[in-house]
Amino acid sequence: MGIEEDSAEAIALALKAMEIRPDLGLSLKSRLYRAAREVKPNLNALKLARRILHLYAINRGRVKRFLGDLLKEGLSNDSRILLELLASSLISNLRLGKSEKLALNLRRVLSGDLIKEVEPWLGIIRAIKDGVVKLPEEENYPRWFINMLLRILNREEAKSLMRFQDTVKPPIYFTVNKLLSEGDEILKLLEEIGIEFSEDERLKGIYVIKRMKRSKKILELARRGLVIIHDLSSYYAIRAMSPEPGDTILDVCAAPGTKTILMAMAMRNRGEIISVDSSPMRLRTHLKRVRKAGVSIVNDVLADATKPLSLNLKADIVL
Repeated sequence: MGIEEDSAEAIALALKAMEIRPDLGLSLKSRLYRAAREVKPNLNALKLARRILHLYAINRGRVKRFLGDLLKEGLSNDSRILLELLASSLISNLRLGKSEKLALNLRRVLSGDLIKEVEPWLGIIRAIKDGVVKLPEEENYPRWFINMLLRILNREEAKSLMRFQDTVKPPIYFTVNKLLSEGDEILKLLEEIGIEFSEDERLKGIYVIKRMKRSKKILELARRGLVIIHDLSSYYAIRAMSPEPGDTILDVCAAPGTKTILMAMAMRNRGEIISVDSSPMRLRTHLKRVRKAGVSIVNDVLADATKPLSLNLKADIVL
């Protein structure tokens, strides 16, 4: 299958993910995997769809404003989202293949009415790709965030930071879940399946992935709860908290559960973690994930933490 076929399938999958009701409280990634269970795409298309949605999450502010002013009320919601997905991918220089072949393959995988409605506007998408039309960089971020950066940094430094956030792919960090296995066994298994990693110099027991030939393998280990993948800020949060066995911790906005698992590991599964979230679906996902990771000290509470909680407890730590 060529890049244009994969790209068309990925765009259709991303569009299907966007159609899943946002009021369910699911992240874009969760909506993508739910859509993938129905469509059963090939692995390349699934990876590309995830990248498309990631770029959309980064760029949607300025893309929505730009296309919103241009298109006014002339298109259906699906058509608008399709154009936004294409525009956000192209301004990030994501390779989707040749425009003509991509258009042909989009006609194959999407409904005829949708393509017919979108087609007259594809020229503006090509103009964005070719650099004829440029979207303002700063509109990618909320005004309050830009103003905060400008108070702290000068204008050039603020712009440089925003460009860095948009274009640099962050490292992937992981730790071994010692609630379920011995660390050395999992590290040896990762080496055997072709994943190159090294221990982070700042945090003992935290590893950064340098190169991986088969990402599917480590994702399978993560799904089984044997390794925990997250950004470095989560690990620093747990380090700053320094939870100990026997502590009682109030874990606010707990889903999806990564920091909950890291806390339980530090506590050696002794003590109590009260996990609070306002979304029933996210809370169910949280409980399922922490149970799979071997955490036995969690009690989930469905509540809005912006309001007083009807909990009679004294917590050692609040996160």
